[in-house]
Parts: sequence; structure tokens; C-alpha cells
Amino acid sequence: MTYRKWTEDDLIDRMYGLSEVPAELQAEWERSAEYQREWEAVRTERRRSAEAEVDGSFLAEQRRRIWARLERRDPVWPKWVSAGVATAALCAAVFVYNPRQAEVAVAPEVSDAQFFAEIANLEQSLEPRAVRPVRGLFAEN
Repeated sequence: MTYRKWTEDDLIDRMYGLSEVPAELQAEWERSAEYQREWEAVRTERRRSAEAEVDGSFLAEQRRRIWARLERRDPVWPKWVSAGVATAALCAAVFVYNPRQAEVAVAPEVSDAQFFAEIANLEQSLEPRAVRPVRGLFAEN
């Protein structure tokens, strides 16, 4: 038989009749002393909270404070200050950003003969192209 520990949510759901537990599992849980202690603690807390009454003057005072806070107007200037700063930053960005049209480099026209000659030259060279600058460092004039 599978035993699953009751969680506090399970106990609350059972107290309000929100969950359905299989009969065989229910019987096993009710035999558990730990379950009985937790269940009694929940029931005691429910009885105690149902018996406690809240003073009407406390609720009225709480209601007055809530309405006072809702009716109080916040100062308007912080909203305008932040809007002004954002506008100034946007204007500064527009004036600072000066896009220039990028000059398009026009590639020289290469004939087919030149293209194939360059490819053949690359194929015949025994050293990689990356070596040429290094050789230039050691060349004597």
C-alpha cells in the first residue's frame, strides 16, 4: 500500500471538503498518530479563528486610512521631470548621432584572364599568403 504524507494544503482541502481521498488511503492515514496530531491542530486553529471577533472600530479606522491614502494626490512634478529628462536625452542623441553615408568602395573591373591568372599564381606558390608579410620583415634593402 502506498503511504503519502499529508501536506498542510491536503489538510485544509479536507477540512473544507475540497479534496476526495480514496477510502483505503483515508483509513491508513487516520490510523497514523502524526496525522491525528496535525488534523487536530488544524481543527483547533479553525475553531479559534472562527470564535475571534474583530472590533468594528478597528475595521472602520482601517477603512478610513485606506480611503485617505487613495484620495491623496501624489505630486505631479516628478512625472514631468522624468519626462523632460527623457526628452532631453533623446534630443541629445539625435544631435550627437550624425549618420554619414558610407562611401561604397567600387571594385575595379577584373577580366576573366586576370582572375584566372591570379588563381593560377596562388596555386603555384609553395608558401601561404600569410607568410609574405613575415618575409617582408626580414627582407634586406
